[in-house]
Amino acid sequence: MNFPKLIFAYAALLIIDSLVFQYFANIRDISLMTPIVFAGFILIMGIMSVKQDLALFGRHGATAVSLIAFITSITSIFTIIFPGDEAVALSEYAHAVMALLSLAFIALAVHAFAAERGEKEPENDVE
Repeated sequence: MNFPKLIFAYAALLIIDSLVFQYFANIRDISLMTPIVFAGFILIMGIMSVKQDLALFGRHGATAVSLIAFITSITSIFTIIFPGDEAVALSEYAHAVMALLSLAFIALAVHAFAAERGEKEPENDVE
């Protein structure tokens, strides 16, 4: 899978994450829309990565936005694991899914960057 398709698939999964949890919520909660906000930035980076002269900025920008999404939502995983006395809000589950999707995207992006760099560097056979 090439990188722009990966970016668009990641943005689509973030949108689906937000819409599914918004559908199951009995009340309208603005914090359930957080994955859609990140998906908007990811889509912009995906459009940039399609253009040849902006591809590098789009790829790295999507990875940076994904890292920010992961950092801002990682606490939701701990809230679900260690709930405390009160019930866990539905938005915590949406943010936990966003954290896991972001982590998977970051891992795939780093792997793609390493593979691309390995293809570009010529081997130096010095004896």
